[in-house]
Amino acid sequence: FVWKMSMTTMPPFTNNNTFETIYADSMVFNPADTGIFTNSGLIVDGCDTTFVDSIVHQKLGARVVFTINDLSTSTTITVDGTVLSVFPASIDYYLDVNVTISSAIDPLYGFISWSSNNIIISPNNMSQIASFDVTSSDTIRLNIYKKPTIVYDVVPGGTTTTIDINAITTSIFPYSETYFNDEIITLSANIDADYYFVGWQYDSITMLNGNSLVNSFVSEHNDVVKLITELKPPLQAFISGNDSICSNSINQAEVKISFSAGIEPYTFVYAINGVNQPSSLTTINPYIIYTSNPGIYTLTSFSDANEIGYTSGSAIVTIKEAPEALFITLTDTLSFLYPSLQLNDISDGNIVTWDWDFGDNTSNEFIHNPYHTYKDSIGIYQISMIVTDDFGCVDTAIKQIWIADEYWMYIPNAFTPDHDGVNDVFCLQHHGVREETFNFNIYDRFSNLVYATDKIEKLECFLNSNGWNGTHYKTGNDLPMGTYIYEVYFQDFEGWKHQEQ
Repeated sequence: FVWKMSMTTMPPFTNNNTFETIYADSMVFNPADTGIFTNSGLIVDGCDTTFVDSIVHQKLGARVVFTINDLSTSTTITVDGTVLSVFPASIDYYLDVNVTISSAIDPLYGFISWSSNNIIISPNNMSQIASFDVTSSDTIRLNIYKKPTIVYDVVPGGTTTTIDINAITTSIFPYSETYFNDEIITLSANIDADYYFVGWQYDSITMLNGNSLVNSFVSEHNDVVKLITELKPPLQAFISGNDSICSNSINQAEVKISFSAGIEPYTFVYAINGVNQPSSLTTINPYIIYTSNPGIYTLTSFSDANEIGYTSGSAIVTIKEAPEALFITLTDTLSFLYPSLQLNDISDGNIVTWDWDFGDNTSNEFIHNPYHTYKDSIGIYQISMIVTDDFGCVDTAIKQIWIADEYWMYIPNAFTPDHDGVNDVFCLQHHGVREETFNFNIYDRFSNLVYATDKIEKLECFLNSNGWNGTHYKTGNDLPMGTYIYEVYFQDFEGWKHQEQ
């Protein structure tokens, strides 16, 4: 505090023990002065004729404490050129004084930020070199973190394998290095010629390129990164497989040839029952031979790009004779009044299972010789029988059955007028129809008539050339693909009238 006063004569006090009004001339007192107040006046250096007119308390400044969040390090703080190494450290300032701060971080640590309670740090608290204006007493804390340490090693040791760490080759292991947080480290392995790369092993970091030979990671935690290698086996080709196929199968048997410790391309010769096949060259490992030739497969010779290798192993391919499916019926045409049929399997082979599909949307049957009754309307039904023998080989037989009345008419439900010579026209087949009573109309989905005829011979199927070709009966233009409705009227040979849509 500074005492400011002016000299004057002392008026009477209104109280013997307390100052009521104090007058003084211009004179500055230091707190170290030996002046004292009494009830009769102010005595300064033995003089008792000076009195205080007014007392002004001026605050000199504030106290700022400097410290570090980790006091165990060798980190220092420089304040206005003065290096502080013992913490916490206090410095008194006048208000509004500007202070410059910086830090020399322990090599094993990294800078995080400055922090304070009230003081504003410029340009921001993330700047390692900063400044602030003293606005109040406060604590300035330097926040630091311990850098992660990565230890590198190669397993097994004693090889010539090296690791390029951020493009710097390291050959002595274990080797450790300290990094800042979030620093990207790039690794590239140079593998001993007698070994091959297996992968990287670590605990807490994450390799950004999976298990690639050239990789990178972001430093966040202490860790041990190991490069795992493995001794190459002798140069060798191994043939294996035990596959069997049915004689009627479209699939082929597989024989596998695996190459170890080689450098592509690989050259090899294999034999079937001792007969050498043409030499093969490949870069694929393993290599698959697709074959329908039965026998024992062996390797005769093998070499990679540099040297001749060993061969071992064998494979066997077996071809199983497939069954021949066949069944018979007493007739191919059934009357609508008696639509039942006995089916008899006469397949060749040791058949163990049967699968019958009668073509009328009824459930399949799985017996040897089924008896089936058709309950739907007249038409053509396709029966299929799939047989399986004791080797698991299958074969299929197909037969068509007609269900007919005393008269019959077969009208298809689709055709494809694409001029490919197959099913190009809409035609029908019939029997027992009075041709002079025939009338046939076709409508589109909007009930517009697109084709009409009363000449049944124009629609009779004959060599894919007779029938309606899908054009409008008036314009001759092609009609679009879609669904059409037909309406047919006729009388059978007995005079019964038939009208269908």
